[in-house]
Amino acid sequence: MLISDLLAPVEQLDQNLGYLRSRGHDVVILRTLDPAEVDFGFDQATMFQDLETGREIYVDPQTVAAEYKQRFDDHETAIKATCDHLGIDFFQIKTDQPLETALFNLLQARAHQGKSFKRATQTRSGT
Repeated sequence: MLISDLLAPVEQLDQNLGYLRSRGHDVVILRTLDPAEVDFGFDQATMFQDLETGREIYVDPQTVAAEYKQRFDDHETAIKATCDHLGIDFFQIKTDQPLETALFNLLQARAHQGKSFKRATQTRSGT
């Protein structure tokens, strides 16, 4: 199970997820997003800081909101297409939702598909 915001280039995700699938892994993605990333409900100009690089960016939401939403939606569509193509189960949750509800829904959806999570077994040599 991969738990991530998946805010990475889709080509890179396709390559890495494809590798896992080619090795026979049953891959499940739980995409976690802050509601602000999805809704982009900002109404005042704001300084944003990239938590990975520390870079600060001045953003006027009235200027960028439509483009942001379009690019965000296009990225999500591409991720879903990659998952469909590779046979990967895709689930999404916002961080303001209870994690246990998301996990319950994920398990229930997989049960309806006839899939389950298998516990990894560990073998010891010489026993």
